[in-house]
Amino acid sequence: MKFFFMKSLHNLTQKKIFVYIFFLLASCSALISFVYKVNLSNLLGSSEINSFLLQYNIHAKTGGAVSDLVTNWKYVMLLKEDINNLFLLTMGEDTRLINFPLHNIIISQIYILSENINNYLNFFFLLSFLVPYIFYNCLKERFSKNNKFNLLLLTSIIIIFPTFQYTAIWGNNMTNIYIYIY
Repeated sequence: MKFFFMKSLHNLTQKKIFVYIFFLLASCSALISFVYKVNLSNLLGSSEINSFLLQYNIHAKTGGAVSDLVTNWKYVMLLKEDINNLFLLTMGEDTRLINFPLHNIIISQIYILSENINNYLNFFFLLSFLVPYIFYNCLKERFSKNNKFNLLLLTSIIIIFPTFQYTAIWGNNMTNIYIYIY
């Protein structure tokens, strides 16, 4: 079985067009999901629309990734209003936020990101595409003798992970992506 898989992978990467097509399709799936705000964590879930995001003209179903966005955005707004809220609020009790809020602290103090939820989402979307690029460069340095198309194919797989997509699309912290890479 291992031999068959390796032989198939070798045949696919010899035809470089397949690697380019896979990379293009993987990138387009993330881009289309971002533009249409498709929540991959709740694609087949309830059709209830998130009323909080409708205020910002974002039509999305409720679900795990969307509710994380709402929680993070409310916390960013609390920190923007008064940075002392970091010490006054208890995570998990006063707010639904339960992870370490470093990225929320930083974003709340950068005016252009905390001014508008769309700026916040666009920033995270662009930032998340640095992860596959950095991963590709690490692989290229570590496995310099390997075919670059194999490395591009391996890097492209990250883009189709649901964790990557909902983090890129919904502006959630990127801890899960780093776990996949390392």
